[in-house]
Amino acid sequence: MKIFETVERFDLIYKLISEERTGTANEFAHKVGLSRSQLFNYLDYLKSYDIEIHYDLNRNSYVIGNDVKIEIQQPIRILKDNELVSIDGGNSYFLNFLTA
Repeated sequence: MKIFETVERFDLIYKLISEERTGTANEFAHKVGLSRSQLFNYLDYLKSYDIEIHYDLNRNSYVIGNDVKIEIQQPIRILKDNELVSIDGGNSYFLNFLTA
């Protein structure tokens, strides 16, 4: 699914940048499975949120210039029946308490 792929790709891009392991633009694009121009589209999107991203020759990596952390969360999570029981917000406990 496209949305999961996009979120995972942003997560990988941020991880590589924050660990300063991107390499050149061509290497970076290859690591995240994009063309160079597609990579720049992703970086431009991040920059639209006032995130300073630039290439540092000394580090041979793209870096984040300002003091920013990006927290990426999956927008959708598929829950199985056993997981639904474990996150029911205490309903089982509350119902047992009322019927006791």
